[in-house]
Amino acid sequence: MFMILVSICLGAIILSGCQRLLHPSTVLSTFIHSPQSAMSSNLIVLPRPGQITTGQAIPSPSEAAFVRTFGQLLPAASYLYTQNGRIAYYSQSPETNDPTATIRRVLFIHGVQTPAIGLQPLSKELFSRFPSAQGVLVDLWGHGLTDTPFAPHEPALFHQLIEDLMTHLGWRDAHMIGYSFGGSTTATFAAARPDRVSSMVLVAPAGLLRDAHFTDEERSYLRGGDDGLEEAAKDWILEFLEGGRLTVPSNWEERVARGEVVAEAVRDWELKNHPGHQASVIGVFRDGGVLDRHAEFLRAAKGGVPVLCVLGETDDICKAEDLYEVGLKNVAVVPGVGHGVVRERVPEVVHLIDTFWRAHLDTRLCNVVPSSSILLLSLTLNSVAVRRSRVTPTSVVLFDIQQKKQLAELTMSGIKYVEPIALKLWSSWGPGCLPVQFTHDINEDTLNVLGASYVGHERKD
Repeated sequence: MFMILVSICLGAIILSGCQRLLHPSTVLSTFIHSPQSAMSSNLIVLPRPGQITTGQAIPSPSEAAFVRTFGQLLPAASYLYTQNGRIAYYSQSPETNDPTATIRRVLFIHGVQTPAIGLQPLSKELFSRFPSAQGVLVDLWGHGLTDTPFAPHEPALFHQLIEDLMTHLGWRDAHMIGYSFGGSTTATFAAARPDRVSSMVLVAPAGLLRDAHFTDEERSYLRGGDDGLEEAAKDWILEFLEGGRLTVPSNWEERVARGEVVAEAVRDWELKNHPGHQASVIGVFRDGGVLDRHAEFLRAAKGGVPVLCVLGETDDICKAEDLYEVGLKNVAVVPGVGHGVVRERVPEVVHLIDTFWRAHLDTRLCNVVPSSSILLLSLTLNSVAVRRSRVTPTSVVLFDIQQKKQLAELTMSGIKYVEPIALKLWSSWGPGCLPVQFTHDINEDTLNVLGASYVGHERKD
């Protein structure tokens, strides 16, 4: 048996143990026609940042095979075809249409190894509390039913997945819940595109482990090298993530039949049935944002996006002190649980998210100013910009640009910038006033939170 070391080098794939070169499509066709043998005998090594890529993807398994094994816990998969490969996602439609609901779009981003189904218990409970929300769970690259791009698995690759999916869904922004590696991806995405993130919940986020804390041998596994080193690196990375050898509970089939998510069984299934999964896991750990993302977390913390962090008390991947260090102060710790808090303590995590959303985002309105009126807001700030309220999606209010961070923290509605309205649209109303039309009744307390004061209102013509 010889081992195939797939390495992108001058557009060719080098096969160790023989003296010839094969085009990437030749190797990929092996995975298409014989994924089991490919998984058992060949080690795939993805290109690293800066290396040439083939533009081809390793195909993912079928939904039918997955559902036969784990049941239909998720909605039927939908697929988005992109230049990087096929993305699988699962959309939960709103059960009600409450016009005052502020939690409308929620995107769940899973961690490394366990795909979207791992967040199904959390999403199910949240949807029961927020029935007007559309929730989408997505399988990240190389996980579940999503392909493995033959490309460096760096944060930009996953950011593009989120961008492509949100554009496809027609979402301007969304509330994001990221677990483990998904937490790191959410934070780095928020640092790059805060306008796309209404709020973020980081559950046991990865991203703050330091390369410097590993031994020289372990850092050599992170760098990679020849085929012998890659084999050892694979074993070390998988055991590090698993906390030892992967052990599937003997009663996993009985538990699945009862509707449980048995994460170990899901991970084992991926290793055996997804030809690119193992390579994606290793690529994510090396380059995807699991390590040394302190600068991006700090930018996310300063970006004005409302954030909640949830940790297990005994988590050895992320500590509260790590989050405080990068400016994330809203941290809740669930006692008596570790990194698996997202599945092991669903009721507690859901309660924390519910409280966070209702306290910081779900401002309730009352009949002070009738809806469909034109409201006059007084300008007491030096410099202004137009922003849109998350409470009333078609509203606009004024804010001090220089106070951006403070106002974002005080805001109850997760406000984001939109294009400034020309002064001519409101200057005729008199100095220091802006006409604003709300779609719902609004009270003065809300205006105070927004940094504006009530002047008066007129009925819409």
